[in-house]
Amino acid sequence: MCGIIGYKGFRSSKEVLLNSLKRMEYRGYDSAGIALANSQGKIKSFRAVGKLNQLKNHIGDTNCFGNVGIGHIRWATHGKVSERNAHPHQSQDIYLVHNGVIENAQQLKKDLNVSFSSETDTEVVVHYLAKLYKKNGSLKNAALSLMGYLQGEYAIIAFSEKHPGELVAFKKGPSLIIGFGENELFIASDMQAFVPYTQKLVFLKDNELVYIKEDVCFYSIENKRIKKSPSVVPLPTEDSDVIGEYPHFMLKEIYEQPTRILKLLQSNVHLNKQQVHLNIRGQKDILENIIRTKRLGIVACGSSYYAALYGKYIIEVLANISVEVDIASEFRYRQSRCLSGIPMLFISQSGETADTLAALRSAKELSCLLLSISNVRESAIERESIAQLDMQAGIEKSVASTKAFTCTLSMLFLFALALGRKTQRVSAAQEKKWIQTLLQLPSKMEEVLASNNLLSVALQLKKLKAFIYLGRGVYYPLALEGALKMKELSYLHAEGYPAGEMKHGPLALVDSSMAVLVLVPPIDDVLHSKVLTNMEEIRARNGKLFIISTAGDKASESLADQFIPLPFCHTFLNPILASIPLQLMAYHLACVIGNDVDHPRNLAKSVTVE
Repeated sequence: MCGIIGYKGFRSSKEVLLNSLKRMEYRGYDSAGIALANSQGKIKSFRAVGKLNQLKNHIGDTNCFGNVGIGHIRWATHGKVSERNAHPHQSQDIYLVHNGVIENAQQLKKDLNVSFSSETDTEVVVHYLAKLYKKNGSLKNAALSLMGYLQGEYAIIAFSEKHPGELVAFKKGPSLIIGFGENELFIASDMQAFVPYTQKLVFLKDNELVYIKEDVCFYSIENKRIKKSPSVVPLPTEDSDVIGEYPHFMLKEIYEQPTRILKLLQSNVHLNKQQVHLNIRGQKDILENIIRTKRLGIVACGSSYYAALYGKYIIEVLANISVEVDIASEFRYRQSRCLSGIPMLFISQSGETADTLAALRSAKELSCLLLSISNVRESAIERESIAQLDMQAGIEKSVASTKAFTCTLSMLFLFALALGRKTQRVSAAQEKKWIQTLLQLPSKMEEVLASNNLLSVALQLKKLKAFIYLGRGVYYPLALEGALKMKELSYLHAEGYPAGEMKHGPLALVDSSMAVLVLVPPIDDVLHSKVLTNMEEIRARNGKLFIISTAGDKASESLADQFIPLPFCHTFLNPILASIPLQLMAYHLACVIGNDVDHPRNLAKSVTVE
């Protein structure tokens, strides 16, 4: 999961590449590099370990006046984090950057009589390209030939010192996008790279190649010319690099949640009529298809998967539609045909998640109707689905998802409510009441943020060895998400469990050094008394109880070592409020420990390779 960029135009290629890589830095923090062709056509390469600032420091004031170049930001898959494994990779006079995984790299390596300087699959690709280039003398034809040899998923940009004004790029799997400016051209794996420059884009399809010389030409793998015209794609105008008063992007994004939820509601609710009016793009009758089949599959990864589990509870209750939720990496290899033809919902913050995209393509082969929820317009998952809903979380820079998660929960609730109205499971009066409750959410979230005292809680958590998160019903997915946040940020062991499963094994872990974080439903929820019993069992074994519940829940507060109150909200919507203290606890503990909050070790924001 790397970011790649190529540029040819009138600007300083160094400045364009570094600026674009900065906008794609969420794709990798291990190392970065650029290769620049100067005005005489000589190519110079710079690589550095660490974040992009390390590369900038390495380049320094080097005068690179050329207008052509390629760049790369890396998240390691093959080979350790080191300068020799950083991109661009070089063979003879060819320089190349790559996002993806070459599955047959070892087989291709046997055909090459060269010495290797790195441990990467990418170096195999550049040597093979150089071999083919030497054979036929055309970079474009060599790249087309190379595509026939490569197995796996890849997006590749390359250029040669023999013809430094030419760029070639091709893909199978990960996105590769061409940006058309005034007298300049861009190639990138991510639309974020184009934000300051152009909104006129062309999306390459699998097994297609773009060749940039005096003009831009597109080819199929069979070397047939393809006609493609750029379309105008609205790109985000907000400045995602402005952190303001906050020490970290994660904290900034936590505090943005009330505003983002309000924006989501304004886009999907008729405020005057107090009715749900989902802003569905594409096939408008997708809800009718779901109702007709009375089944829905949801596929996602990570935090989006936990949000999907929440969606299952809500959709089944409000709309009486059977929902099956799958982890994308499992769905794509399950080879089950029992979902053939049913509507499927795919959730991805980036819209580029490799496993989710592959699962979507598997579902397409089963003739499923494809709906998506994404945070990025015209992302790969959006383009390949027939109907789209916008997450509307805004740009999220921190690796650990916060506002994208709560926006997804909110969107899934609106989605369930819309289905419920169409199935008449929810009456018009009930819908209005739900809308009134939803519209109170942003102010209640502000209230939770205003009463934030989670730093003191984090100081208590720091003394304990591990964490168990417990929840029942709609709170179980939230327990999983809370544990994930703690693992991502603190690097300490945390697990989420259904509270009713404690006696089926996890209770053996509980002692005075174990933190047990319990998400308690409001007092009027039938599960409230059940969770109280679970807490009594933990208390009897000296576990340290950190309880998140509604203010005024005296029974829970009496059991707690630390009680974290929430404003009263309906039990179905309370998980959106409860997400905030879970995020803040993990955030503050990571800060106390001294970890890199925005860029946790071994993780990247967008998982674009399997």
